Amino acid sequence: MHAVAENPPAATEGCSTPVEHQLPKYFLENILLEVVLQEGDKALQTLALVCSMFYNLVNSERFRRKAHFLWLDSVVTWRRFSSTYQQDFRRMYVLETCRQCKEVYKNCIPGIGKIPITSLVTPAVIGYTTWMCMLV
Repeated sequence: MHAVAENPPAATEGCSTPVEHQLPKYFLENILLEVVLQEGDKALQTLALVCSMFYNLVNSERFRRKAHFLWLDSVVTWRRFSSTYQQDFRRMYVLETCRQCKEVYKNCIPGIGKIPITSLVTPAVIGYTTWMCMLV
């Protein structure tokens, strides 16, 4: 899990001209969503370091939620599944801290590619980043 920078850069640091004067926020958000969709979670940290506007945008719950569901919808054809299945698996992830190593991780429905594997998650594993952390 890639953590986002703790402190935003200065308002124009990393931007020669303030971005808000160059591009409407709606278009900027859509561009950044596409970057996250193509590059994955690691893009959140990189984008957050560009300037304070990017930092504020990618750190917002609304942006992260939108990015997550765009990605989820890109890897699963939900119309093929029942509404019950969708309620169980089309959910937002939760950022949690491992009880053992204290690393922040994304707690979400596991899977291999497009196939969720719910049998791998047991109440004993929840709260830890790996089986090794749980066993220590």
